Amino acid sequence: MKKAVNFTLIFQSEPEGGYTATVANLPGVVSFGDTIEAAEKNIREAIGLHIENLQAHNAWPPEIGHRVFTGTLTLELAE
Repeated sequence: MKKAVNFTLIFQSEPEGGYTATVANLPGVVSFGDTIEAAEKNIREAIGLHIENLQAHNAWPPEIGHRVFTGTLTLELAE
C-alpha cells in the first residue's frame, strides 16, 4: 500500500545560473538543475533514492521531532 507524503521543497537561484533544491524536512537531500523544472525533477529523484536508502537500513520513516513551516519576510534596509 502506498502512502502520500508531503515534502517542503526550497529552490534557490544560484549566481552562476541554475537552481539548488533542498528538502526542508529531509536534511542533506540536495540537488541542482538549470531550470526550476529540472531542479524539481532532480530533487524528486534524490528524495526517492534517499528514502530507498533509509528503507534498506530500516530507518524509514525517520523520526522527525519538528514540523517545517515556511514564510516570507520583508525588511526595509538602509541603502
